[in-house]
Amino acid sequence: MYMKTGIRTFAATLGSRLLHSEVVIKLAHRYPRTYQWIIRRFSLRSFAGLPLTLLTVLFITNILLLADLAEDVVNAEGIILLDSKVTMWFYSIRTPIVAKAFYILTQLASVYAVLGVAFVTTLVLIRYRRWAALWGMLITVSGSIITMASGKHIFEINRPHQFAYYHEESFSFPSGHATIAASFYLYILYLLLRSVRGTAVRIGLSIIFLSIILAIGLSRLYLCVHYLSDVTAGYCLGIGWLLLSISVVEWQGKSQEGSLTTNP
Repeated sequence: MYMKTGIRTFAATLGSRLLHSEVVIKLAHRYPRTYQWIIRRFSLRSFAGLPLTLLTVLFITNILLLADLAEDVVNAEGIILLDSKVTMWFYSIRTPIVAKAFYILTQLASVYAVLGVAFVTTLVLIRYRRWAALWGMLITVSGSIITMASGKHIFEINRPHQFAYYHEESFSFPSGHATIAASFYLYILYLLLRSVRGTAVRIGLSIIFLSIILAIGLSRLYLCVHYLSDVTAGYCLGIGWLLLSISVVEWQGKSQEGSLTTNP
């Protein structure tokens, strides 16, 4: 409690000194609209303030990291060498029983599994009239699929077919399974965490979903149908769409609360 109060006091003091500095005061008088817009971006009173600003920064940072990773995959020999070594290592330790288990597990991010979970989730959201959450899920799934498919055709990186447990026709980079796992299943986890109460329940749900997501990525490596960079890029891409979807849901939620407050 003391630590939280100390942090808030430090942040408030720092912010007050910055706002009352000579440079900021001059800018405020010269560009009042711009100054007010920037101040609102750091407000803690609404989601459109600091929370949305942080999510936007995280989303942009994630996209830049993905772009940098994509460039490294195409041009860097070190990344290609690391991918090859990781793939050959998983191939060397692969056993038939474990491979079958991972094959079943990886189907959780298949088209049929995702459509099934999305269909059930859609019915629940419609039942409780959670329209913003429904839009968020649509953005998450469609955005992930479109950008993932585009990435595959832009980079045209072949899979490690010589080591693969089963044959896949599409290109390798980024991993579609990892993208969907990070975006869709983390979004479902987000909806569940907003709906349930109790720290123990939330921790349990987080452990289950995070384990599934990580296991799906691991299954792509163990079955040698993707390189390490494919899975990493898929996670980055999926998390980017997840952050965007959460922003939409929270924004709509705050907007509805505001309209109810101003129009009783």
